[in-house]
Amino acid sequence: MKKRPTAAEVLDARPHIDVVSLDFFDTLVTRSVAQPTHVFAEVERLLVNEFGREWSGYAQARVRVEHDVRVQLAATGSLRDISHDQIMKAMQIHYSATPEFIERARRLECECEIAMARAVPFGCDIANEARARGLRVVIVSDNYMSSEFLAHMAHAAGLTWVQASDIFVSCEHGGMKQNGTLWKTVVEILGVSPKNMVHVGDHRIPDGTEPSKLGIHCYIDSRSSRWHRHSLNTSPAVLPFSRLEAWQRDSDYEWFRGAGRHFGEGVVAMMVAAQVKDCLDVLASRTVAGIHFAARDGWMADSVWHRLRRERPELPEATYLSFSRSVIGRANITHVDEDVAVRFVDENERLTPRRLSTRFGCDFATSLGIDDVMDSSTARQLVIQNGARIIDASRKLRERVVGHLRTHGVLTPGHHIVFDLGWRGSSMADLADIVSEATNGATTIEGRFLGLYWDATMNRTRLPLHGYAMDDLGSLDDNIRLLGAVRLFEFLVTAPNGSVIDFQGVEKNFEPVHASQKNRPASEDAFIGVVLATAVDAALQIILGTHPSGVTANDITPHTVWAAMMQVAQTPRADELDALQEHVHVASVDHADGGIPLLAPAPKWSSTFPVQRFASVYDDTMKTRWFQGSLREWERHDSSRDFADAVMRIWPFMGPVWCDAP
Repeated sequence: MKKRPTAAEVLDARPHIDVVSLDFFDTLVTRSVAQPTHVFAEVERLLVNEFGREWSGYAQARVRVEHDVRVQLAATGSLRDISHDQIMKAMQIHYSATPEFIERARRLECECEIAMARAVPFGCDIANEARARGLRVVIVSDNYMSSEFLAHMAHAAGLTWVQASDIFVSCEHGGMKQNGTLWKTVVEILGVSPKNMVHVGDHRIPDGTEPSKLGIHCYIDSRSSRWHRHSLNTSPAVLPFSRLEAWQRDSDYEWFRGAGRHFGEGVVAMMVAAQVKDCLDVLASRTVAGIHFAARDGWMADSVWHRLRRERPELPEATYLSFSRSVIGRANITHVDEDVAVRFVDENERLTPRRLSTRFGCDFATSLGIDDVMDSSTARQLVIQNGARIIDASRKLRERVVGHLRTHGVLTPGHHIVFDLGWRGSSMADLADIVSEATNGATTIEGRFLGLYWDATMNRTRLPLHGYAMDDLGSLDDNIRLLGAVRLFEFLVTAPNGSVIDFQGVEKNFEPVHASQKNRPASEDAFIGVVLATAVDAALQIILGTHPSGVTANDITPHTVWAAMMQVAQTPRADELDALQEHVHVASVDHADGGIPLLAPAPKWSSTFPVQRFASVYDDTMKTRWFQGSLREWERHDSSRDFADAVMRIWPFMGPVWCDAP
């Protein structure tokens, strides 16, 4: 990473300046949450606690109303900015609220801004260096808060030298930085030549393009504001993740440590902490025969659990089950028909008899060459034709699966809880059938998942299912949002070993056989390794209440975990998309291919792509990729931006706003 200049170097490069101006928010002062609108989320939390649930949704309404007031003012041709009083009067009309209530909301917002104020290191360095050189330091801000209030915020952040007279704020001067008028006012009032002035800010147009037009020297530093996501995704549920991201922002201020660490310390840590907390909650409420973390998805939670037991030895032991839909599904085949063929051969796959034989663990009888490539229809017919061989192989695999489960205590009589990431519950239902048959019903299984989507409903008759952050009985939009993100979460919440594809025999104690990872690039191993290590450490700190962000197990709820998942899955930042460009997800049932990229390429000639074919792109991307990430990637490029916009017009629930109004 290129070394950033110091404050002294920035000023040395402009030796003839007399005035240094600074942007206020995210240049001189930031907050203890990751983005500005999360302040309103804290206000909503306090209002709901004080006045009741009818004020749920206040934060999002606050954002929308402010936007509407700005639009109404712009329609008059005015170049000035709005004020906080105007916003709150509009909120009073929006809610038909009493003046007393709106005054309480206004005061809470001001109190939260003060309490959350934090100094930004580089802005402070520039100010201190300039003042030490005898230069005048002023603040120029586009904001609806008064100069007096911004001075109070600066004092709360430890910047006691700031005075209201040093601040030029748009709501008081009839113009804005964004449209250039405030800069003319600043230069006129200061009586300084623009060439003798340098401005430091974080946004290209108001802090760079516009002041440069007057001849003001500019320096852009966006280290704080680049952590912002979509402004409308604000509710009390997002606050724990926002605090985590604010801590990451501050920790990474001098050195950006990369998306892998951010994923691990952030969303993945919260997801893993949720699995562990769910386990703790179950144990606190009832007695169970055993607890088990399953599949590659459960590897991190199992790691946290074992480390947690060192601090809390009274907790029971847990086991880690090598588990995959490939093995459990194959071990549960008692007849072969079209449904089985469809389940094990994807409609877009091109397979050889050799690979199909390996997939089912038996030799196939066929007139085709062993390495002839078949389309999905031919492959499915071959599966049906070899039904007897598949059933025999399934029986033998089932014996090995039962052996593995026995060595891990899953067949002990009683009720066992199995924790997994998600998503349909079908493999867990197959596992429950195997366990029930092997124990003559003496052992039962309950599946507890971080997320379930609608296909899980059909499996509820086969075993108890519980979705933590998302349940299949939730809203249709959220069901689809989850479906569009599962590839991302499967990629991030994983184990260092390959997926299990078989088990050894009794002579090797039914040890798992994992899929080869020889085709996985070293860069992916390194990336996942960072995610794993940081997620396990951070999740344990959250559970123990020692995380430096202040986020604790009490902050882990279904709503807060869902908010964290959607903040990343629905509104990834540019650095996150860049980091995942090269990575793939292996989704085939036998885990034997090289996988496909997480981010789908936009269709060629996307600007003229016929609307009749949009559904095919939607289906392919939704089923095989990280859909939301793909959309956000398309939005970044001129060649595909119109296509992404069209997709979101047709399917608006796939837009960046996941936080639906109550």
